[in-house]
Amino acid sequence: MAKKSDMDSLTSIPGTVSKILWHFTGGPARDPSTKRQSDQPKDSNDAYNALLKIIKSHYLKAGSDNEILVVPSPEASNAAKATLALVSKDIGVDFGEIDNYQIETGKVSCLADIPLQHLAYHARRYGRFGIGFHRAPVVAAKFHPVFYTLEGSEFIRDINRLMYELRKRAATEKTSDDFFLSIGFGKEASLVHLLQRFFNIIKTFNPSEFDSIYCEREWRKTGDFQFELSDIAMVILPKEGGYFDSFIAECESLSLPRTIPVLPWEDLIEH
Repeated sequence: MAKKSDMDSLTSIPGTVSKILWHFTGGPARDPSTKRQSDQPKDSNDAYNALLKIIKSHYLKAGSDNEILVVPSPEASNAAKATLALVSKDIGVDFGEIDNYQIETGKVSCLADIPLQHLAYHARRYGRFGIGFHRAPVVAAKFHPVFYTLEGSEFIRDINRLMYELRKRAATEKTSDDFFLSIGFGKEASLVHLLQRFFNIIKTFNPSEFDSIYCEREWRKTGDFQFELSDIAMVILPKEGGYFDSFIAECESLSLPRTIPVLPWEDLIEH
């Protein structure tokens, strides 16, 4: 019979949570017309070169495209637009355009909290080239779990009502900064920056994306993620195409510690 301590270790972490957060380098390109990702991962050569670049530089750069939050109502969008116009004038920061009831977030670095047993499903969209990071340095770097909500949800409507109220309150102060200082935020806190930080960890999705966007369990950090090689928990990539062998040959030049497992995708995931 298993000891109680053994049973506790088996049940202490559910199978839906991982101690490793992943960045897959084969993520699909964005469709500029919809500002959403396509369904197919990028070319394997591009994914492999991106993986090498990240490890060589010790940098996971923020995505070049802004995420989109879908705002449901014209009234809400007008309130949001007026709010951003106000703070842009006050503090000289361009928050970004709002068009067709959509709000663009800032640029973020992205990881995914996906247990090993579910990576094969994730790979359909993001490819088979992945860098896994230990959770502790990810949290220390100020990544946050993404808040997912359906497009047009009451939560998104509430955000816009909040923005409208903030605009009215901020308009009664000398500047928007003065208003936020008056309710206890530090000097670095301005309305535009607080809203941007808030929006950066919200992701809207539509009902057809429960099995794609919603199940990514994304974590985000505003801006780039600078890491140490010791923060890497694991690297996985396919043998097919010679990528695994090529990477092993590169390990010495990358100064990758021998304690970091480098595993072929086919052996780890597909068997």
